Amino acid sequence: MRLEMYAQASVPQAQFVVNNKGMCFYDYRYIRPSYGMQQFIISNFIPQTEYGNAFVSHDNEDLYLTAVSGEHESYKLVVSKLNENKELQSQIMAETEFLDYWGISQPNDIQVKWNERRATMLINVYGRTYEYQFATKALTEVSANLNGFFATDRSTYVTTNALYARKSVDKLDIIALEDYSIKELDLSSKGIDFRSIYTMDGSDLLYFAGFQYSTSQSVIGTIDIDGNVEITESTPNPITNIIQIN
Repeated sequence: MRLEMYAQASVPQAQFVVNNKGMCFYDYRYIRPSYGMQQFIISNFIPQTEYGNAFVSHDNEDLYLTAVSGEHESYKLVVSKLNENKELQSQIMAETEFLDYWGISQPNDIQVKWNERRATMLINVYGRTYEYQFATKALTEVSANLNGFFATDRSTYVTTNALYARKSVDKLDIIALEDYSIKELDLSSKGIDFRSIYTMDGSDLLYFAGFQYSTSQSVIGTIDIDGNVEITESTPNPITNIIQIN
């Protein structure tokens, strides 16, 4: 499918979400079915909203919409599945009360991302994260703070099985993506000056470079989901740069 068929996206860096039938969601509000040139807006399927987001099922068959719908003091987060029969229709799959909404919908208010460990979709809106389970159609809030899973910065690191979030200079929260349990890792107890922490694509480990006080050696090593710190290499020479080779 050529995305040039669609009207030019008016929102900078807008993402296109397309299922394997060619049905497309774009610009955080527009839907095009796989047939014809008719264009719909998200409020045609989730009322009382202007913007939202979309995601596809793991087999890429079904296209889902998600948005905050409602009026003052009665907002709810909604997940709806689109169906193409003779005409484009939607079915509400799940909804949950959402009290902390300002009522002024903006593009990219809602972010979505797969949790591959659980085969579920995570939906982040205004600093709260909800999990949609395809099998049970349940939509529940995740108690752990997963904001760093959606917009990583220098204080958060995502591996294939965990989110590592800095609480302070010397402390990391390790949030397991399997069950959202949280462990705190005290880096100051390891006798290492952690000068660089980084991830590698496809790895379930966190990597570091630093200086070990007891041996006066520069070291490279790993941190796992249980908080175990392992030194894999050491050298008397300072480590000045880390280059990842795929």
